[in-house]
Amino acid sequence: MSSKLKAIKLSAVLLAGSSMFGFQAADAQSCTTAAWTSVAGSPTAGSPKSSPAVKRYSGACGLAASTAGSYVIESKNHEAEGDLTPFSARFYVYTGVTGGAPLVFRAMDANSGGSAVVQIAYDANDQNFDFTVNGVPKSTTAGSAPRNKWINVGFKYKTGEQFMAKTTTAGTTTQLDATGMTAGASTVEAVQLGMIAANGATGTLYFDEYEASRADAVDPVPAPLCRGDANNDGSINVFDTIQVINERLTSTLVAGQSDCNEDGSVNVFDTICVINLRLASTTCN
Repeated sequence: MSSKLKAIKLSAVLLAGSSMFGFQAADAQSCTTAAWTSVAGSPTAGSPKSSPAVKRYSGACGLAASTAGSYVIESKNHEAEGDLTPFSARFYVYTGVTGGAPLVFRAMDANSGGSAVVQIAYDANDQNFDFTVNGVPKSTTAGSAPRNKWINVGFKYKTGEQFMAKTTTAGTTTQLDATGMTAGASTVEAVQLGMIAANGATGTLYFDEYEASRADAVDPVPAPLCRGDANNDGSINVFDTIQVINERLTSTLVAGQSDCNEDGSVNVFDTICVINLRLASTTCN
């Protein structure tokens, strides 16, 4: 793999290249965590058609975690990349918890054990995200990550440089003031994603679309997916409106981002959302 592009999109079987959890096209309920190196506790891979239903942001499958110590682990691919920085990653988390500050992401400097290089927690009380880099904590603006919404979380960690992170929901991006957060010599060899620690939270967190890269990109923090692009063709148009309506009427899960308003379900408000994006000439780039 080229040192200029070290991207990992963890998916056992891809649905239009979009799902981080395995999906069998013949059965929309065949979701699995098999693409990940291992699993801790009891996270559940599933879809809105599973029983119980599991929320997803894009494609067919997502991950649910409602108890402490329930998360997926990726070490095999990250370790194989070697000791390189930068390390950039992004994931979506649906903030379906009440109270507390559950730890939702942890990057480790060894593929087994080791120390935490980056930790990310969702503060359900302040409705924002808490980042800790090599022991230095910083938080995004209070209220920037509402409860019961899909939030895109992205960051870049590069040895010797200031950490960078941002969150995005419903088209609004919040940049972390990372002054004083300098990435150390340790690099990322493994990641954990899920409800790593509950820290007083009750409810269920949902995860989707984890992606990582070692590339030193012009935009260093991975960009969010294009919300409202329900057919995943890279643009917002009438065909996305049709796809959202079809999903609502037939319960057939579409390939792209049909949950336009990012509230965890696909309904008439998503149809309105896509129409409004079209009228505003919103683009996907």
